[in-house]
Amino acid sequence: MSIKIKLILFFLTSCFGLFPIAAQSLVPNNGFENFIVCPIGFSEFTGKISNWQNPNTATPDYMNACANPNPAGMPKNGIGYQVAHSGNGYTGIYTFSGTTYREFIQVQLISPLIASHTYYFSMYVVLHNKSQTAIDDLGAYISVTAPNTTGLGMLPGLPYPQISNPYGSVITDTLNWTLVEGTYIATGGEKFLTLGHLKNDVSTTYLPLPYGTVGAYYYIDDVNLIDITLLPITLIDFSGTLQTDDLNNS
Repeated sequence: MSIKIKLILFFLTSCFGLFPIAAQSLVPNNGFENFIVCPIGFSEFTGKISNWQNPNTATPDYMNACANPNPAGMPKNGIGYQVAHSGNGYTGIYTFSGTTYREFIQVQLISPLIASHTYYFSMYVVLHNKSQTAIDDLGAYISVTAPNTTGLGMLPGLPYPQISNPYGSVITDTLNWTLVEGTYIATGGEKFLTLGHLKNDVSTTYLPLPYGTVGAYYYIDDVNLIDITLLPITLIDFSGTLQTDDLNNS
């Protein structure tokens, strides 16, 4: 008699190979859906939208369908028309050249990053259809402390984005949302995420547009930061089937 034991092992996989440690985004209110007070006009961000803040004294915008009609509605607002990438809300920032005036948005993460873990960042951006200029730099700066200033321009220390749209790949699409993505290996303890045009002029491509009237203005939606560090495989259970073959039957 011979005995055959069939062991069936089940493995979870994802697009990264194995199942990530945490599939949940660490960015609260990542789609800009939750608000404290529905916006009624331009330059309404801090104090209107839940979790997010403005790290300088420039004036990013918040658009939501709750504000319909104009000027801070969605999809139609006082400066244009844009359907959200998902849901009912998004933000808008000016990304001027120079250091005099730039708009950024900032959020505290749900939990600090873990040293040596790899994180996947993504956000969707689209150029306002009346922009005078398009740029290639929209990115993310991940930090232990939150850079902020009482000025209108660049942030203190001139933080450089760890993740940014590729140099030379100018974002000109005014209809479809463009994905900006990348990975980041944490040093540990990072708990703030700052978004915007963070590079200096030398490191940025500026493309003048013939039809624009409102500078370089981009909408942002669906911001995510996810731990994609892979779990090691540990066998914790298995199922078996016992089969017998009587080879001595004659």
